[in-house]
Amino acid sequence: GGLISPLSPTLYTTGLIRDDESMSTFNISLASPSSGGCGVWVQVPSYVLRGASSSTHYEYEVQVIMAGERWTLLRRYKRFRELHLTMKNKYGSPVAALPFPPRHFFSKTSESLARKRRKLLEDYLQRLLDVCSELQCCPLNSCRPNPSKLALLEFSAFFRKGVFESSKYGTS
Repeated sequence: GGLISPLSPTLYTTGLIRDDESMSTFNISLASPSSGGCGVWVQVPSYVLRGASSSTHYEYEVQVIMAGERWTLLRRYKRFRELHLTMKNKYGSPVAALPFPPRHFFSKTSESLARKRRKLLEDYLQRLLDVCSELQCCPLNSCRPNPSKLALLEFSAFFRKGVFESSKYGTS
């Protein structure tokens, strides 16, 4: 392939209609059914090819909606992997039991791998938040009746929007 300019990334989407109604498909309820359905919505609707030459890689768009706020993050696979390893160390077997897409060496520019990973990473984030919100020692558990962005950021800096993420094509 040719060189990809970091100023003109190639965006791959899943073809989902990206509005608030479609987000409800991905609802992760952190609240009991009787408390009004407060929750966190997480979606990984697309991925983008970034960089040039040997530094070319995919970043995944992560959309989060909670407590009336909506924000978008761009994360490389390695950031998802770091999140998984950190949460596994912190919360043990409940997180270790979650399916996580394996590393593939020398495949960081494979579009078919990025397409498969997108869905697997989305499923992983949904399950991670669901499982961890049930654990007494997790910050998400203490705010189940009223989820807050602060609790999510206390849970993991993975969900913190970086200084370069003001546009859709920021870096992480």
